[in-house]
Amino acid sequence: MTIPRRFLPNQAHAISRRCAERRFYLRPSLESMHLLLYALGRALTDKKLALLAFSVQKDHYHVVVVDLSQPGEPSDLPRFFGHFNSMAARGLNHHLGRMESVWTQGSYFVKELWGPDSLLAQLLYAWIQPVKDGQAASPDEWPGLSFKDPNTKALVQFLPEGFGTTLEVSKPDFACYGGR
Repeated sequence: MTIPRRFLPNQAHAISRRCAERRFYLRPSLESMHLLLYALGRALTDKKLALLAFSVQKDHYHVVVVDLSQPGEPSDLPRFFGHFNSMAARGLNHHLGRMESVWTQGSYFVKELWGPDSLLAQLLYAWIQPVKDGQAASPDEWPGLSFKDPNTKALVQFLPEGFGTTLEVSKPDFACYGGR
């Protein structure tokens, strides 16, 4: 049996999820970022969460969020990540012509962040990992940290200069989400 997770009001969390067999299903491209950001936005709708960072690597993603629930209220984190992981997997499978699992079983990792130092460390980790791994010369150059919506032409950046920006991402025309 899984150990219960603790979700406290106003608690920051760093979450990551890895692809099955460490395959590169999340290769940052216009299409994959469109799918993932649309799924992220849909999953965040009507949830008491603040998104601070979203970083897509080739075989995993990182999310940093703050739980905005009030004391005594259930956290929206489990519902959010269930919704996001499901939509992302369905969209990616449709886009890649696959039908199997996208995520490695048991790869959902949640870490509580206590204080500004641990929060800053996780934000920096999410932003600079592509540079550390030699994938890009700077975070601005990594396509897993930014996206230009092909329909609205809006630029979405998950870097410090994007803090406080409300993002709108159109539904991908090539995705199969049951008409939503």
